[in-house]
Amino acid sequence: MGEVEHSVLLAMMRLDSRAYGVLIVLEMEKQTGCSIAPSAVYVTLRRLEKRGLLTSSMVPTRRALSVDPVSMLKSD
Repeated sequence: MGEVEHSVLLAMMRLDSRAYGVLIVLEMEKQTGCSIAPSAVYVTLRRLEKRGLLTSSMVPTRRALSVDPVSMLKSD
């Protein structure tokens, strides 16, 4: 797993149940002090979901995301 994937997952864990795209980008920028391209985060989120490391569901105004801790333990 690469640095971007780790950063996205850490941001999601810090946000807990409030994790969704824009807030993940803002959390990563806050933690790194760098500008983060939202497109890089969205591509990474899709990749992590395909690998089974997170799940998503649609809520009224956005796509809510959550980390799957069991899959994280199995990850390389």
